[in-house]
Amino acid sequence: MVYINTHEVIASELSASHVTDGELLPNLLKQQTPLKINEISTNSAYDTKQYYEIARIKQAVSLIPPKKKQLLENEVIRAI
Repeated sequence: MVYINTHEVIASELSASHVTDGELLPNLLKQQTPLKINEISTNSAYDTKQYYEIARIKQAVSLIPPKKKQLLENEVIRAI
C-alpha cells in the first residue's frame, strides 16, 4: 500500500504465488499506519464482497472498476 502524496510504502505483504490480490487486502489494512485511509483505489482483482466490507468498515471511498464479467452481465440485464 502506498501513500499517494509521498509515494511512501505504508503497508506491505509477502505472499505465495497462489494467493490472490483480493485475499491480501485484509492483512494490508490491518497493519498499523498513522494515516487514516480515505480512499482505496485498486484494480478489478479486488472486486469482492470482502473488499467492499473492509472499505465500509474503514469508512473509505472505494475506487475500483468492476470485473469484466460483471460488466457483461449488467449489459445483458439492461438489454432485456
